[in-house]
Amino acid sequence: MKEYSDTSHILYYLYCILRDYTDEEEGHYLSQLQIQRILRDKYDIDPDRKTIKKQLENLVDLNDSENSGIEIRQIPGLHGGYQMLSRPFEVSEVKLLVDMVQSSHSITQKQTKQLIGKLLTLASKKQSEEIFEQSSHLYCPKSDDKDVFYNIDEILTAISQNKRIRFRYYHWNEKKRLVMTKNKKSGYTADPFAMVYNDGFYYMMSYSAETEEHIKTYRVDKIQKVEILDDEIEEQPLPKDYLKNLKKRSFGMFTGHDRTVTLTCDKSKAGIIIDRFGKDVPIFLTPDSLEKINATVTVTVSRQFYGWLFGAGIQIAEPEDVKDDYVKYLRETLEENEK
Repeated sequence: MKEYSDTSHILYYLYCILRDYTDEEEGHYLSQLQIQRILRDKYDIDPDRKTIKKQLENLVDLNDSENSGIEIRQIPGLHGGYQMLSRPFEVSEVKLLVDMVQSSHSITQKQTKQLIGKLLTLASKKQSEEIFEQSSHLYCPKSDDKDVFYNIDEILTAISQNKRIRFRYYHWNEKKRLVMTKNKKSGYTADPFAMVYNDGFYYMMSYSAETEEHIKTYRVDKIQKVEILDDEIEEQPLPKDYLKNLKKRSFGMFTGHDRTVTLTCDKSKAGIIIDRFGKDVPIFLTPDSLEKINATVTVTVSRQFYGWLFGAGIQIAEPEDVKDDYVKYLRETLEENEK
């Protein structure tokens, strides 16, 4: 055990101790004697009591700093002590971040555990145990690709440098194995311009001359062996607020034709439409019924959109060609299920 006259690290150690062992709950504090014992047991240092007291006072003084993000309370009296009342992240915020990591399909179980472990250090040990207990019951299928972080980093680098990439793309076969999707020798090339998170997966958005909307989407957890090329990307104009409105238009990030569609349903289902398209969507009563509403939305017309309509019990009022295509989809689905 060494006496510690150098105070350069003590302030940080004290912060870590209060962060880990105290929180805003009543009685969740440490006396100066308990703090001194933790310094000896955990950090193998033994500063004198005056040094500890002075550095604890310095921590309390941080309360007056607007940018510190923490608040330390000194409890006076013989049985008093110190506790952290607030920290840069509140418990609810840490839980939200943990749940988001837990619900992500794009990373492996090991990576999930490591990330959650880092996030839990933002709360006290007791709070962390409670957060972990609540979140550990959430089940979410995980990726088997341990290189997903590397691939995300490479794609983001390519986007920032405006570079084209080459990669291999995979899909699941009937044997539950990831197999390469065509172009086995040369791989794919793409001009990425954005990374989008949707329903637990990351998607790479790229410019493409192959599709009518000039945009192609790839799921990042199915991308492997990313290589950044020297080719500069020729940027292409996107519709105004394209990425901002992508979540409203698309269904499962699948591509299709963007169309303005009028949906019709019972007015009790207005919440379903608002949840999907936002509060700005125009909704009005139908001319022939006070119990039904129409809503005009812009969507990416696809089989996934039709599946959402069927599950939500919502119909298409117009245009007629989209309505006819939806009816065709329903008939084909019925025939497939009757086989």
